[in-house]
Amino acid sequence: MRTYPIALIALFIFIGETFAQERLRPAQRYDEGELIFAPTFGMKSKVPKGWVGVLPRDTEVFLMMPKAGDGEIYVTADSINAEILKERWLQGLDLGNGNTLMSDGNIFMRGDVIASKVVLRSKTTDKKAYIEAKCSEYDRCVGGLLVASPQNYDELKKGLEEFLDNMTFEAPSTASIYASFDWKKYLSNKRMMNYTFAQGGKAVNEIWICENGTFNMKLKRTGMLKHNAKDYKGKSKGTWETSSVGPTGKLILHFAKLPDLEIDLLIENDQVFINEQRYFLMYGATCK
Repeated sequence: MRTYPIALIALFIFIGETFAQERLRPAQRYDEGELIFAPTFGMKSKVPKGWVGVLPRDTEVFLMMPKAGDGEIYVTADSINAEILKERWLQGLDLGNGNTLMSDGNIFMRGDVIASKVVLRSKTTDKKAYIEAKCSEYDRCVGGLLVASPQNYDELKKGLEEFLDNMTFEAPSTASIYASFDWKKYLSNKRMMNYTFAQGGKAVNEIWICENGTFNMKLKRTGMLKHNAKDYKGKSKGTWETSSVGPTGKLILHFAKLPDLEIDLLIENDQVFINEQRYFLMYGATCK
């Protein structure tokens, strides 16, 4: 069990903007060697060997956990420079109930990485802590806090060092993360579902979009269609295509005996909407 809430540890590291608005996807697992990219901070790195990472929903910290050993790394970022970062480390954080978290006062450089041992004063844990960060020329700093049991500390510290050593920076970008979103690639081999609760039960609209250009549709309610097209209710199939790239697009369905359907698509905050109705996507096993 972790002793400190993730949000409180995040305050100690940077206090500020988070990865939640970046390329990292909430609740998606990132395995060792996978790329971590945050365009707003211009940062790229990789999950270190022997670790997995995840951005928990509704949190501000990218969490990395070892496949073996007792510990965790908390990663976050802020639009500050190195000097302000060091001041925050020295100031530390009062967690309440006699618990404090702060640099041991010896902030040093490990190559181009800023580092410090961390003093954890707590009545409930004997874990050790260590922090590292890297700052870019664009006044962006990204780093991680390792909290580990004494017996695993030295080994797990190598994971944090690997993460920082692999970190590179480029000019930050404020462009929409969906500016070049590829709808065809995203929808291929997906099952799209919408649940509509009505009197006496619920209706489920489903579309299976297959990579080979075919689709199968089961439509119980016609709300997904702009003109309440009742002729399309029930089961049907045909071929499909998409138009344009970006956060908005169109899904075009071609039927053998019915006119084509053009369906408006929208993605925002990792949620997909069809004609303003929320749809849930999952792997479409029936396409294989």
